[in-house]
Amino acid sequence: MKIFIDCTSMEKGGGVAHYIRNIINCMPHSIEIVAAMKKRECFERHHIKQIIIPFYNVFSRIIYEHIIFSIIALVNKCKCFFSPKSYTPILRTMPVITTIHDTIPASDLSGENWYTRLYWKIQLHSTFKLSSGLIFINEMVRDIAFNDYRINRKSKNCIIYNGFDTYRKGMGEEKYILIPGTLKKRKNNILAVKLGIALKKIFTDKEIIITGRNDNKNIEREIEELSSEINITGYVNNEKMEYFFNNAFVIIYLSSAEGFSLPIAEACYLNKSVICSDILIHKYIYNNYPIYYNTEKSIENNITHIKEELIHYEKRECKNQTTWKESSKSTIEFIERISY
Repeated sequence: MKIFIDCTSMEKGGGVAHYIRNIINCMPHSIEIVAAMKKRECFERHHIKQIIIPFYNVFSRIIYEHIIFSIIALVNKCKCFFSPKSYTPILRTMPVITTIHDTIPASDLSGENWYTRLYWKIQLHSTFKLSSGLIFINEMVRDIAFNDYRINRKSKNCIIYNGFDTYRKGMGEEKYILIPGTLKKRKNNILAVKLGIALKKIFTDKEIIITGRNDNKNIEREIEELSSEINITGYVNNEKMEYFFNNAFVIIYLSSAEGFSLPIAEACYLNKSVICSDILIHKYIYNNYPIYYNTEKSIENNITHIKEELIHYEKRECKNQTTWKESSKSTIEFIERISY
């Protein structure tokens, strides 16, 4: 079976890029892949036809996504158009399977400007109307989408969790207070840094590392003003991120709105201590594994229990753990069921 995949988000990094890379790397070799790319990428899986897209930017993106990619897929005799980034093309030349990671960019919780929210409202409405099959990354994302967008509950859809095993387990020194994630308002980067600074006063030998794409220069400036000892790396490749995770003393992820929060999953798999915001999605997926930060209380009111839990931390089980191989296998099975 030959499928077309829009991989243009890979260059930006972040959760969707991790999703695309891991799903593709774990696909069986019986699946032929035609991938639309902004630039050539190295995959663990070989025999991927990478089509480099010229002049792909914020202005040309809509034309590519809704018309040109469908034509490319047709010309390459693909059986299915797989959209892993929450949109469905208006021009459909074959069945389209779309992964919905969340509906946050269209909501007030996103912290995005009004025209970005409007753009995503239109994208999501068209996706739920036009897609041949929908993949949701957990039950909560599905239920929110059904309720907010009035999707027919009999529509062809499935739940496929993200894999937890993005990074290989290695021997670490536990020397970093690691704060992963794109710099943007809803990620609560400033709060995470302030918590990191408070923890460093207790665990003085630890270094604070912030990784992730910079979507907000103002947040970066605020972080730099808080302390000169914080290492802001920007986006790093998988190899470097694997090193940071394996050498982390604790991972801090205080986002106020998420669809899955991959850094928490990755911490679970590596048996690392992780502090996260006490939002419903985290408690739903990760149960009692993380140390929860009460977002309604100050750092001073949180630090005592966090300190005690870090000192006496007992590794817990997360019942929802799965692998990218299992996620990819379920994805292909769903694609084949819809496409034939």
